[in-house]
Amino acid sequence: MGSIGSWIVGIILVAIIAWIVYKLIQDKRHGKSSCCGNCSGCTGCGSMTQYHDSSATSKKKS
Repeated sequence: MGSIGSWIVGIILVAIIAWIVYKLIQDKRHGKSSCCGNCSGCTGCGSMTQYHDSSATSKKKS
């Protein structure tokens, strides 16, 4: 069945994951986001920068 230590570690991990999901849902409800909308300052947002660059060039053509 497993040792008591494995059960304790498992319960702690489940509690941490549940807290993270709860926090993400609460932040979403309150309008908070991890994205500020400024892709030029985001190092992990390569595809979004490409999208914004292409939309900026299409606006210039119009």
